[in-house]
Amino acid sequence: PELLVPLLRILTHSKRASEQAPVAAVIANLEHESPLVRGAACGVLGKYGWRGVVRDQVDLIVDELFDDESAYVRIKVYEMLGRWGDAAARAKLAFAAESETNSRALFTIARNLGERDSQSFGPRGDHTLARRFSTWAEVSALDTIHQPLPP
Repeated sequence: PELLVPLLRILTHSKRASEQAPVAAVIANLEHESPLVRGAACGVLGKYGWRGVVRDQVDLIVDELFDDESAYVRIKVYEMLGRWGDAAARAKLAFAAESETNSRALFTIARNLGERDSQSFGPRGDHTLARRFSTWAEVSALDTIHQPLPP
């Protein structure tokens, strides 16, 4: 993991998401024993959500990652889904919000849903989720900013 995590982070920040990029190895790292590697793999895969093959393979694993023991990994999964930003990814984020207990992870879900779904709440739309996160954010934001993130 000492070399794998920096390599995955470089791939995350590279400018191009190529059609030919060999992402199978990155997908395999979603099941790595290290939470740092699993999280870094999510960072890379956030760039490849437009590739159907990637989505099909990751969709098989993503629900398991919602139950990952590491809040860091769950946060990275939520960021990945937020980058994908389509209706299916937003639905998965909303589903994850129902059972997520970590404050930072909930904040990540709220941020990603808020960025994408703010216009989907019509004048008579269901604002329950938005109100839940708004109330939570007011109460929790300062506390969570100063707490270290568990591995």
